[in-house]
Amino acid sequence: RGGRPDLSESVNIMPGPQRTLAALAVLATASLWRTADAQNENCTASPASLGDGYCDGGNTPHNTADCGWDGGDCCAATCEDSDDHLCGYNYNNTVVIGYNLCADPTVCLAADPTLLGNGYCDSSNNTAYNTEACGWDGGDC
Repeated sequence: RGGRPDLSESVNIMPGPQRTLAALAVLATASLWRTADAQNENCTASPASLGDGYCDGGNTPHNTADCGWDGGDCCAATCEDSDDHLCGYNYNNTVVIGYNLCADPTVCLAADPTLLGNGYCDSSNNTAYNTEACGWDGGDC
């Protein structure tokens, strides 16, 4: 689906039991907006464009806290394909654009999830790992 990582791959987040990346995504994502119900009164984006699988980022009101981070469309961990759009692709589903507009502070943006909880604190190499959303590098820092 849209070039997203396989969330079923196991990762040892901290010493002890194995957890899956899917579980990590759930832990790292406080809430997932998928419908217009996520739109609060301060959101000026069209409800139909929220949670449709296409990231309406950039200079639009969609990718904001008020609009539930475009219904989750701009982050790999929260986006779901729709009948019209594939996550991580342009509007016409012809070019991979990725998730560089992910702004949701509850989403872990670690490029390599296997580095989370591997016994080494990756804060010196990339601060995206040593964040609250990534569980402080899976407990490594």
